[in-house]
Amino acid sequence: MNKDLTWKLKQQPTAGELAELVKNNVITPDEARDIIFNKGKREDASRATTVVHMLLDASGSMESCRNETIKGYNEYVNSLKKDGGKYKFSLHTFDSDMTGKLRLNTIHDKVFVDDVPELNRETYVPEGGTPLYDAFCTTLKTAKSKKGEKHLFVVMTDGEENMSKEYKDSDMKSLKSEYEDGENWTFVYLGANQDAWSTAKNWGFSSSNVSNFNTTSKGMNQAFVSLSAATRSHSGSASMSTSAFYTDDQKKENENTK
Repeated sequence: MNKDLTWKLKQQPTAGELAELVKNNVITPDEARDIIFNKGKREDASRATTVVHMLLDASGSMESCRNETIKGYNEYVNSLKKDGGKYKFSLHTFDSDMTGKLRLNTIHDKVFVDDVPELNRETYVPEGGTPLYDAFCTTLKTAKSKKGEKHLFVVMTDGEENMSKEYKDSDMKSLKSEYEDGENWTFVYLGANQDAWSTAKNWGFSSSNVSNFNTTSKGMNQAFVSLSAATRSHSGSASMSTSAFYTDDQKKENENTK
């Protein structure tokens, strides 16, 4: 079977047929899983694979909510697993080392969400400063996009930029805008202990893609609950990107946690 025809099949191939294609190197295992989810169709944007890129603050101030962050993150990932094989997931944590240099840890890179293990205290260790511009730009520049993929880039931080050496706020804004021009990228900013909207508007974020939250146990839990609901809603929509990621109610629920 010609690889180019696998997306045009009138009938869904059986698991055995897909296994044979993989065995003969006609398609990759990832493409086989993609066919299973998309049923050989590429026309419907709501069936596009959603790639979630999470840039998670691991600076020292996050130590106070370390356990809550781990718990909320795991519940978020597990909620996406319930939707089947339509998600790929990347997790990047960031802080700075003793010299102030960016320390960017890529824990997963476009892994099928079913294969993402839970975060724990060994894989999430907050310390250092907050080089947000460097982390954002470095991560985004390495992100690759394929046709038929929706990309959701989520920044979660409890502090403002204080340590970047290579990039400035203007770099972050222009790079974000460049990716948005591709019309399949959505950027979301979750900020704690700050006026998230006042901060994020300087980087061109839509107000509906920004939310405050509190680093209490209740606040972290609610932030991830709202993120899950909004992620699943966007993934299931016909739109490849959105400037209305959160509902007003979701934003209020995030903000009203103490």
